[in-house]
Amino acid sequence: MGTNEVVLAQISPMRSPDEIHSLVSRILVSRGYVNEQQQHRFLHPDYTRDIGDPFLFDDMQRAIDRIRAAIDSNELITIYGDYDVDGVCATAVLFDTLRMLDARVDVVINHRERDGYGLQIKMLELIHRAGSTLVITDDSGISNAAEVAFAVERGIDVIITDHHQIPPVDMLPQAYAIIHPLVRADRYPCKHLVGAGVAFKVVQALLRCPWVRDIFLKKDISIEGFEKWMLDIVAVATVADCMPLLDENRAIVKYGLIVLNKTKRLGLRHLLSCARLSEKQITTHSIGFGIAPRLNAASRMEHGKIAFELLTTSDEEMAQELAQTLEHTNVRRQKLTETIVRAARMAVSRQVEEGKKILIGIGDSWPLGILGLVASRLMNEFKRPVILVTAAEAGRVGAARSIASVHITNIFHRFEYFFLRFGGHAAAGGFSLKPTTDTDLFVNAIHDHADKEVSLQPHELEGSPDAEIRLADITLDLAEQLQLLEPHGIGNPKPIFRISNVTIQAMERVGSQKQHIRLLLSDGVASRKAIAFSHASRIDKLELLEGESVSVIAEIDVHEWRMTRETQLTIRTLSRP
Repeated sequence: MGTNEVVLAQISPMRSPDEIHSLVSRILVSRGYVNEQQQHRFLHPDYTRDIGDPFLFDDMQRAIDRIRAAIDSNELITIYGDYDVDGVCATAVLFDTLRMLDARVDVVINHRERDGYGLQIKMLELIHRAGSTLVITDDSGISNAAEVAFAVERGIDVIITDHHQIPPVDMLPQAYAIIHPLVRADRYPCKHLVGAGVAFKVVQALLRCPWVRDIFLKKDISIEGFEKWMLDIVAVATVADCMPLLDENRAIVKYGLIVLNKTKRLGLRHLLSCARLSEKQITTHSIGFGIAPRLNAASRMEHGKIAFELLTTSDEEMAQELAQTLEHTNVRRQKLTETIVRAARMAVSRQVEEGKKILIGIGDSWPLGILGLVASRLMNEFKRPVILVTAAEAGRVGAARSIASVHITNIFHRFEYFFLRFGGHAAAGGFSLKPTTDTDLFVNAIHDHADKEVSLQPHELEGSPDAEIRLADITLDLAEQLQLLEPHGIGNPKPIFRISNVTIQAMERVGSQKQHIRLLLSDGVASRKAIAFSHASRIDKLELLEGESVSVIAEIDVHEWRMTRETQLTIRTLSRP
């Protein structure tokens, strides 16, 4: 079954308990898992099997030896963290571990607008004055050759942990060690770890060292338990940074969700309560729309260190206060985002009408902290990459978000003469333009390149159904097997199905503003319950009534209510046949 091909699934009515449902198998085949062994491996992630050996990174042993030397000689170790969700989670992972090892450790996190992304000379000067002799970066550093050289000249060793787009080999920083899945790490199987995932590999390597095990033994702490309790925020970072939920990432998020649902982090518990998620089963959707926006609100509106402190505090009162601060900050962020989305939409509207393949908006006073969010909103709305530029204290800066078929940072590499600095990965990037850059020339160059080289994939953008099925095929057994495909995200979207020519037997408006529609659908053979979130206006526009026929594209879910489990369709789109 091709990516954009819809076929009528022939569902096997009977199967053994270990047999993969025929429809689930068809979906897996379409996603590249062609034999039964590959399919079973995908459906049943295993922590021991799927989590890679951290010492497969070429520089890992060298990095671990340097960290041990720093701890043994009581050197001050500085963790230089990024300000976004991935960065603060990576910083928390390293900080908690080094603190457990009784290291002298300090943390530096850039201010998003005043300092910008990556290592900064002014911050390294402060680190040097504080007496630190070892800097460990996380989620940054791979494009900071000059800044690393500055640190080395002052007697500071730098260990880089990062996952962003790498520069040419001759431009790699001359760091003490580089832990990066794309740098001299061809032996390491997972190439798409997030920054927190790379930091987690350093932690794993430390925890496998005999001298570290001795420390844990003296403190009567389970080293295996300590490692796995880290997975809550590694999973949060992996989902928030839009990495493919495949291979090792799939196992990290699968087990990370288990940990997240009973997290020991006081701040995270209070944050879940503020987001009204504390009584629910946490999913990747909960992370993407509940947890990550609140953690990111810290750096977008205030400072990323607030989110870091929330993740690492052991003080109950402070945890509650920080969670409430982030909740209020997120509300302010939401209101500001809506204002800037309207302005940015206006700025790119002409390009949308002209059919430009990449949209570029330029504003004078758009806050840098929310520029990525606005770009993401417009990308989802117009189904094409979006680049936004604004004026900041440091000059003209920008953020970009891209669809799966367009590697936005590779495009930046083609036009690096426009940039003072840039970085990112396939789906997202950030940059500063040179003071001499003519913005009209910049916009025209990107547009000309896109017209010739970029090919948009409509089926990928809109999301084609994985199969066409009948209502009678939708059984609890099928719905439960589809749950084995979780966690869903980039690289592993939730399956959707087309069900054609079904009759609306019953229809009811629900929700605080009656914005959702609950339906009972029938094809004359079987009936199934369905919910259409935020579809009331769509129903009104179509003037649909009970007894009429519709075709739907929907997800198949398991609905639990009062100790009962049944199937429920979650409708994505609804139309007349």
